[in-house]
Amino acid sequence: MPNQSPTSANKPSKKRFWRKGRIIKYSVILILLALIFSFSPLVIPTSNLTPSQAAQARSGAAKILKPLMSSREDVSISVTADHLEAISNAVSYTVPAVQLRLNSSSYGILIASSLTTIPGVVYVNFSCWLMPDFNGTMTFSQCKLGSLPVPGKLIEYFAKGLARLLFGEEALTTLNNILSNTQLENNQVVVRFKKPGNLKAAVEQRLTDTFKMVQDLRQINGVETETIQTYLDYIQSHSERTATTAEMIGKTFLLAKTRSASEDPTDENFAALWALAMSFGAPDFARIVAMPVDYSLMQPKKYVLRGRMDLRLHFFYSVALRLASEKQMSINIGKLKEVMDSAKGGSGYSFRDLTADKAGVELADFAISSDSNARRVQEVLAGIDSESQFIPLLHDLPEGLSEETFASVFGSESDPRYQEMEARIDNRIQALPVYANDTSQRQQAITTATYDRPVKAGQITQSGNWFQVDTHTHTRFSDGRFSITQLAENASKFGCDAVAITDHGDHNLKGVFSAEYWQDFANASSQFSDLTLIAGLEWNIPPFAGREHMTLLFPESVNHDRLISLFRDRYDHYGKTKSTTIDESQALEWLNSQFKSSETPPVVMYNHPSRKDLEPGENAHDMQKWRSQTPYVIGFSGAPGHQKKRGEDNGSYNNRFKTRHGWDPAVAIPGNDWDTLLQAGLQTFAARAPSDFHNTRMDYWPCEFSTTHVYASSRRTNDLLNGFASGIYWAQHGKFVASLSAQVQNDNGQTLAQAGNVIDSPRLPLTAKLSVTLNEKDWQGFKTSLDEVTAVIVTENGVQTEVFFPDSQRREHSFEIRLPANANITAVRWFGRSIQPEQHHYQFFTNPVMIHWQ
Repeated sequence: MPNQSPTSANKPSKKRFWRKGRIIKYSVILILLALIFSFSPLVIPTSNLTPSQAAQARSGAAKILKPLMSSREDVSISVTADHLEAISNAVSYTVPAVQLRLNSSSYGILIASSLTTIPGVVYVNFSCWLMPDFNGTMTFSQCKLGSLPVPGKLIEYFAKGLARLLFGEEALTTLNNILSNTQLENNQVVVRFKKPGNLKAAVEQRLTDTFKMVQDLRQINGVETETIQTYLDYIQSHSERTATTAEMIGKTFLLAKTRSASEDPTDENFAALWALAMSFGAPDFARIVAMPVDYSLMQPKKYVLRGRMDLRLHFFYSVALRLASEKQMSINIGKLKEVMDSAKGGSGYSFRDLTADKAGVELADFAISSDSNARRVQEVLAGIDSESQFIPLLHDLPEGLSEETFASVFGSESDPRYQEMEARIDNRIQALPVYANDTSQRQQAITTATYDRPVKAGQITQSGNWFQVDTHTHTRFSDGRFSITQLAENASKFGCDAVAITDHGDHNLKGVFSAEYWQDFANASSQFSDLTLIAGLEWNIPPFAGREHMTLLFPESVNHDRLISLFRDRYDHYGKTKSTTIDESQALEWLNSQFKSSETPPVVMYNHPSRKDLEPGENAHDMQKWRSQTPYVIGFSGAPGHQKKRGEDNGSYNNRFKTRHGWDPAVAIPGNDWDTLLQAGLQTFAARAPSDFHNTRMDYWPCEFSTTHVYASSRRTNDLLNGFASGIYWAQHGKFVASLSAQVQNDNGQTLAQAGNVIDSPRLPLTAKLSVTLNEKDWQGFKTSLDEVTAVIVTENGVQTEVFFPDSQRREHSFEIRLPANANITAVRWFGRSIQPEQHHYQFFTNPVMIHWQ
């Protein structure tokens, strides 16, 4: 055998050794990984946080932080085991990826944590005891990372190093003092020591330095602070010339869009949102991006969102949270705040606040998620003046829920009832123009009500009479001044054929539907046989807690009195939130079930719709939602009551929106909520002018000044309700009109529809006609006049008006217009005006005819 050289002889040996070393190294790594990682969490995840736990956490955190951050030298901290447990629950709830538990006993304090690496699969568990040594100093002991034992000294070294790195020497000294002066007494952790220097100032300075370091490392997502300052300067320079928060957002994103022609759009949005958060949320957010805090940046309280300053703060705080952290944590912080508010002494859980939180998080997240999304946000928001582009309507969401109410209605956050409400909020946000794929067609799906179904020409009612009906009055059994009999006497005197008594449903009004009430009602009905009395209800519809009211009229039956009393007790929402009144759905479902076989439907009408609205569009939103659930909500009041108030407070409209010549702006202004509903194909009736009579100080008697004229086969209750459900009624102020007729005819002169009808029609020429006959004298005995008539033509493409100026000397007038057939839906309605020397003129309104073109 030939001799081998030493070099060649050693090569196989070295190769085998190298392979063996690699196997050992990888084996050690695998063993360490197996020891550190686990397939089950040590700390069970916290999915819910009760208000009591949240309040306990807030109390415990305050007991720890206030003494540490105060200017006093002496520090005295005392927290219970319950405080520590609640704090750990709050942390776990807010940061789902990190589950924390703090448990204290006379033995020591157990710190346990589970970090999720692969959700539901792999975790890193950590546990360690803080226990006093022989000198009384708290030391780390029995520490484990997964199953791997870790020396307590190493953990202590790491904790102190982290304290020094993040918060400086003052924090390190404070940590040493805490470890040296902690006592475990009677299930409490007590710490007492003298604090060196000003810890608060040192921490604030160190935080600024830390944020600056983070900025240097990641360059604030590539955005320089100079860019943020550019947007701050822009906002400041435009604030005096900007009326609303939405308008300022529009201007800011117009700048972002302009700059993005040459700059990165996500960077521009990032900077723009930080500037908005500092200006409309809190100037202190500047610390996060290592900028100096300038409190002069804070914009005044006139800038609100959805009519409220607190919603503005919720929105922009959430924007900042998302820019500084991740999406789910930002949302959880908002939820944590609501849970805390529902505890005793808080303002209550608010789904409106939560909606503002989520809308802020979603905008920030979407605006910086990609170049295409960044440019979409700029395209939609640039130059806007409407909040509805980026935050949904939220006025109809429940709020002010105490811990007990929240638990009884929603259970917990894992309850399907809560999840359904949260999904409703999420759906509203995703339907906003800034996210929706089609911003031109965003109407909600609408369930066709029975009276929306087209009628045939031969089905148009030919026999019947016009009756004057007041559908909204009050007596001494609620907040009115007079008895039912007194009200009936004057209603009859001023020409009413029927009047509905609609006392409030408030639960504290014991007289409503009492034995005395029904006796007075019976006496009045007997005494004034020429007047139909209807026992109705002014329903506080959920979830508005008395803000929004509906006239509720049930058909006459042997069970009428029992049913309307039952409905009030179960579904009225004046100051009584429960599972049946968290929203309107259960009440409307009850109506559907109760009257599905009734020949005469109940009639539900929305009273004084804009009186307490905060934002445009609320009425259309509400009506669409109600009508999608029941056919019995037929429309709203075109004119409110309280017409003796003839100034700026006409109709008791003392908030943002005012009446126009006595009529609600949702109806009186073409293109507003009424026409929005018609554009969506939803036949809605608003030609209604009740008195809302309470007293003679602010109201006219029923049918004295305001009259609603309904076409029916008789003045029996059920016939009148059928008349209202058909939509064949009109209304006026001042009694200047004796009669009117609004119809649609073909070129052969055949009447195809009258006001209130819905018809199908081939695309042939049609004409809308209005005939008006005036009274000789108005309600005060003065000569009448008709000075202006307007036809409102609504299609899905827009709203047009045509104005006529008739001969004021005539009593009989007729008007006609050709209807466009180049749409899928056309609705036509009319209103006219008699000019008066006072602020508010007299007007009449008709209901629309709606045409579905075939």
